[in-house]
This record gives sequence, C-alpha cells and structure tokens, in this order.
Amino acid sequence: MIVSFYTLITAALILLSTKLQDIVGKKKLFLIGVVLFGIGTFIAAISLSDTMLFVGWSVIEGIAGL
Repeated sequence: MIVSFYTLITAALILLSTKLQDIVGKKKLFLIGVVLFGIGTFIAAISLSDTMLFVGWSVIEGIAGL
C-alpha cells in the first residue's frame, strides 16, 4: 500500500514539476529534490512505525522524486 501512494504522489505532481522547472530553474530544483530525497530516505531508514515509513518514503520521497 505504501508503494501505491508513492506512485500516486509522483504521478500527481509531474505536471507541477515541469512548471516549477520553468520558474525556479532545473539545477536549483534538482538540488532541492536531492536534499528532500535524502531526508525522506533517512526518515524511512529510521522509521519505527508504518506511519513514519509512509511519511518518509511515500510522501517526502514522492514529492522529491520528480
């Protein structure tokens, strides 16, 4: 179920990310995504519950994976 939410969040934000690339710039948006992805990975790695794993992997990494 957590994998499904990761895919859903990533798919929902694809069009938004292309517009953000035009506004912010590709390099800056890439660096922001790398930092957010690292934070999400860290939270998922130290997760003690399903909720923490859901927030770290599905939500944060789903947003940053664009």
